[in-house]
Amino acid sequence: RLNSFNIEGQNKNLLKLLLSSNNIYDLDWNSVRFERLNTLNLDHNKIQRIKKFYFSNIKSLSNLKLNHNRISSIHRESFLNLNHLNELDLSHNCLFEINKYLFSNQLNLRILDLSFNLIKVIDTNQFKQLNELKASNNLIENFHLRSGSKISSINLENNPLLKNLFLNNSFFYYLNLNNNKRINLRHSLININRIQNLYISKIKFNIMENELHSIIENLI
Repeated sequence: RLNSFNIEGQNKNLLKLLLSSNNIYDLDWNSVRFERLNTLNLDHNKIQRIKKFYFSNIKSLSNLKLNHNRISSIHRESFLNLNHLNELDLSHNCLFEINKYLFSNQLNLRILDLSFNLIKVIDTNQFKQLNELKASNNLIENFHLRSGSKISSINLENNPLLKNLFLNNSFFYYLNLNNNKRINLRHSLININRIQNLYISKIKFNIMENELHSIIENLI
């Protein structure tokens, strides 16, 4: 197993690099250029911090997996040059917060997985083209999705502190609010006109049965 990863030079042909399930705690590839690398798997390692410009020499990267590490901090410019990034997995880490500018330059990011962390706040205004957000099993207290957002799939399951939920999108393909006992369902769904997959199990409803039926009917 690798403890650190150091590589030098220029690689014009490598498309996929899998470094999963090692003991990697640090990366040093500032002296290397990957011209065509599109997939990088670093899951199940021991990385604790994502430093500034960590991936600056892998501008072609579209799929990045950092799940199942020990990441507790990410510099706001860590992903700055990843203009082609399409899918990012940061699940199962130790993140307490997400800088509100972290993804502001990721115009092609479509899928983001932040589940199983300790995050309290997610600023969704930074997501320009994101379609799918996975944020289950965190400590999110307030979640506000702006009007006009491209996000149509959200998993907020098992956020025990979630109380204020404002969803201003008119359409959702998938919405999972399971096991969130503090949210006000009436206020959370009021702006949604149509939804295809709704999960609201293990919620302590504070509305009457006929109100629930009315809310669901408005979503069909």
